[in-house]
Amino acid sequence: DKTPLKIIMDEFDLQLNGCCESDGDGVLYVCTCNSSVSLFKLYHCRYCVELKCSYCVGHEVEVYYPQSNLREYKLVSDARESRCRSTITFGCPLCGLFLHHQRTKDTSNGDYFLQCSFCHWNSIGTQFTGSEEDILVAMKDIQNGPASNKYKELLDHFKATSQAESKKEHTRRHYDSTSSFRKGHKMLRSKPSKQKLLENVKARQGMRYDVAQGEWVVAVAEKSLSDVETHPQKDLNDHERVAEEDYMSTDISTVSSLSQRLELPHSQPSNTSALTPHYERLTAKMSKRCLSCHHNVVRPDIGPDSHKFKIFNAARSALPRVSIVTPKPTMRGQETDVFVKVENPRDYDMNFSFVPSEHTGDFSMTPPSSEVILYVNSSEISSDDPPEVVYRKGNTAYLKLPIVRNTQALEDDEDEENNKCYEGFLSMRFRHVPMQFIKKSEEKPAQDFTVPLRFFINK
Repeated sequence: DKTPLKIIMDEFDLQLNGCCESDGDGVLYVCTCNSSVSLFKLYHCRYCVELKCSYCVGHEVEVYYPQSNLREYKLVSDARESRCRSTITFGCPLCGLFLHHQRTKDTSNGDYFLQCSFCHWNSIGTQFTGSEEDILVAMKDIQNGPASNKYKELLDHFKATSQAESKKEHTRRHYDSTSSFRKGHKMLRSKPSKQKLLENVKARQGMRYDVAQGEWVVAVAEKSLSDVETHPQKDLNDHERVAEEDYMSTDISTVSSLSQRLELPHSQPSNTSALTPHYERLTAKMSKRCLSCHHNVVRPDIGPDSHKFKIFNAARSALPRVSIVTPKPTMRGQETDVFVKVENPRDYDMNFSFVPSEHTGDFSMTPPSSEVILYVNSSEISSDDPPEVVYRKGNTAYLKLPIVRNTQALEDDEDEENNKCYEGFLSMRFRHVPMQFIKKSEEKPAQDFTVPLRFFINK
């Protein structure tokens, strides 16, 4: 109690409430879809003036690029032709990471071999050695082998069949829609009578509609239980069991996994010794768009080697960050105080206030009596501040809010002795000034913005 208040608040900055549900801040923001998310995982649409989580935005692919060569990037149309894989870089057959070109010990001939920096796999002793052109030729020879030809035939047959079926279905729907109506929405064909419909239903009993043929066909009769051939059940002891010596003699590291085989659909080797490098998978650089107003929320530069963004409307740069610092131990049925820290992310002063929420939690919080001003840089408490403001430091204000445990939470404490994370609800209202109005004109039309908050306090 003899410690000055300033020293206590400086210590609170390093002792945030350690609730696992709120990423250490003790506060979750409620999105427009009623999902509680951390502030650092939210986006702010400045046109709708709403919070958007990852489920409330649409993801669009801007460009594809390999992780090992950031200068090689492809658009969506070009990446589809190569099946979203690179044509220059290769992936490790064991771990899947990209491979590096390393020079051999004999540097006079200028030969290279492929090596993985993670699992230390290398292509020494295989056909993937020599110059860079020789390695590319060896990769193309494997891709164009006898197994790949069969794979391409099956893939082309599947594409042709699916395209023919979709075209036939589109033609049938277009014919049905055009044959029933004329211009002016007048019926060309008369509707069948109820008696005719009943006759059609009776005639189609035991038949099914084939979409590919566009007509009703006779359904294949299903087998009953009497038609199924059954065999007498055998005792488990009659089966031959594999000896333990066979398990001990088998080296599991020599058997390829399912993911390793699927990377090579042409050959699908069962042994790791037969695995070969594959073309590296491309990574997508995506932009995010608001699903309500269809404006971009996040749009990066098209260059894969650039970490800049053309548009990046993160919620942490528009909304005040609210966090709970270490409170006093909560007493049963008594009122206690919780210190709340609020930070101003803008370069202008913001007015905000806490209002009661419609939801009820394990404890109720009493909001401040009036609005609080978040300054850009201020370390003194002004006379206009409500009594709940106890300390200021730069763009941060510390508030002392009283909380009272609810009756239901006290009853749960008597039944459970384990640690529990209690939650409370409170809404924050502040005036938001859109950034585009600040840059284009001197006028700053402000809008009232209310954000529901969920506070978490450990037992």
